[in-house]
Amino acid sequence: MIVEPIGRVESSRTQAIDDDWDAVTAKITLDGEQFSPDAVAGLGEFSHVEVVFLFDGVDPDDIEHGARHRTGSA
Repeated sequence: MIVEPIGRVESSRTQAIDDDWDAVTAKITLDGEQFSPDAVAGLGEFSHVEVVFLFDGVDPDDIEHGARHRTGSA
């Protein structure tokens, strides 16, 4: 699969740790060469938006592939 970026997500977060992301406000900026401002016209009238993203700031050796949090009572 080839993925071509159309924008960037930026926040004040400096470390790619998997915790408390709900406490961070992020900003999505679309590539101005691919999209004009009218590409998001009317977006404010919706209650939510789905964003497909790729985490590109984490070393592949640091990715946790197993369960990280308890999923039920034992």
